[in-house]
Amino acid sequence: MNEALKEKPIILVVVLGLVCIVAAAALGLVYGVTKVRIAGEDQKAKQEALRDVLPSAARFDPITTEYQVDGKPFVYYEAYDASSALVGYAFEGHATGYSSTIELTVGLSPDERTITGIKISKQQETPGLGAVCVKTGTTKNIWEIFSPAQNTESDRGWQGQFTNMALGQLGGQGIPKNLRALSGATITTNAVLRAVRSAIWNYYLSRGRDPAIAISGATKKGNTEP
Repeated sequence: MNEALKEKPIILVVVLGLVCIVAAAALGLVYGVTKVRIAGEDQKAKQEALRDVLPSAARFDPITTEYQVDGKPFVYYEAYDASSALVGYAFEGHATGYSSTIELTVGLSPDERTITGIKISKQQETPGLGAVCVKTGTTKNIWEIFSPAQNTESDRGWQGQFTNMALGQLGGQGIPKNLRALSGATITTNAVLRAVRSAIWNYYLSRGRDPAIAISGATKKGNTEP
């Protein structure tokens, strides 16, 4: 009887160990499957963002540069249409907003002087305030219909204000006069602007050129946010 009682803890330990091994193997399997799926979704979202900022492009060729951002080589994309004509460039940027890191893609015209569009891909800002930055379409009241600032927006919503914006209009700091800030979300507005400016800044530096010639009022700060 005593021998049986002594063996019980050992059996329990063995059973618990087997359960842990099986659970760990199951978790590893699930992680492996979801990791591939998540990577696939991220790649799909990236391609959609590229097409959104450069809709006339038929293909995007990634260019990995020696310039480092956050310890990684900076990558930009050359965009070509169906006839292999260059239609612009695209690259990514990010900045800290009110409650999250805002990640976005910026499109640039072939002459590198005009923003063709931006696409905010990730954000977790305050619903109804900062999160409005990704809202598509426009809902206007009677006063907004007759507001020139409101009418500059496209069906892409608040982000549409950046479409066809000259880099000189973007400026090096602050909120441009021709851009309507998000109501009640100045921090988010400024974060999006920092992400756009730093993305353009890093793009120019990655090509060995001075971004100050394109972004009015900018001062050289390496790969930090302007």
